[in-house]
Amino acid sequence: AYEESDIAGANPNSLHTLGRMAYAKLEQCRRDIARCVGGGFRPADVVFTSGGTESNNLALYGMAEGAPVADKIKAMIPGPVTGIAPAEAAQCYKLLHSLTGSSPVQARMMPVSLR
Repeated sequence: AYEESDIAGANPNSLHTLGRMAYAKLEQCRRDIARCVGGGFRPADVVFTSGGTESNNLALYGMAEGAPVADKIKAMIPGPVTGIAPAEAAQCYKLLHSLTGSSPVQARMMPVSLR
């Protein structure tokens, strides 16, 4: 559907007409997703990434940076709540290992539950 749209390949950061159209469509998608997810999410809270590794890094670094020093986050990777696929687990383990030495994050690995 995207490839056949009138904004396919347009850069939403460009000032030309196609770029402005792409920006408007991107912002509409942010509003639609925030509304569908609910829970008080704002369109500005919706972030698009290019893939799984980038998404995992954004989520895990975000938790680490947002964790107050007094309150350590217990990251459960992979686990039923996070929904991390087994193929992504190695990348998450490596990232969590690097974060535990430089932030107030306490990483705890949890097995995937089949229930």
